Amino acid sequence: MNKSLHLLNSILHPYHTGKVKFILSGSVGDYNITYKGNEDHAYQVPHARKSWRHSFTAKEGEYVYFSAQANEPGAQVQIKIVYNGKVFKTSTAMGDFAIALAGGCLC
Repeated sequence: MNKSLHLLNSILHPYHTGKVKFILSGSVGDYNITYKGNEDHAYQVPHARKSWRHSFTAKEGEYVYFSAQANEPGAQVQIKIVYNGKVFKTSTAMGDFAIALAGGCLC
């Protein structure tokens, strides 16, 4: 890309965007999920299965959050936030009604 086109593109699109993926895995049972996606919207997903996934586009500098609570005693839950194909944050929890949470700025 030539310099003038690159400059014009950076003026028209001042924020870089990237793909965010939330991935849940764990033991048998279901999970209650809370997450903050793009544009400061918070969501809740009750009784999600352990193979739950969600993807969206986010702007650089946005804050993302993902948590999952097991609905079973003695459970294990693992969550992963992937940003532009690279693992950004992970969290694992074990125990009765275990909660894993992760979040951070896409800076």
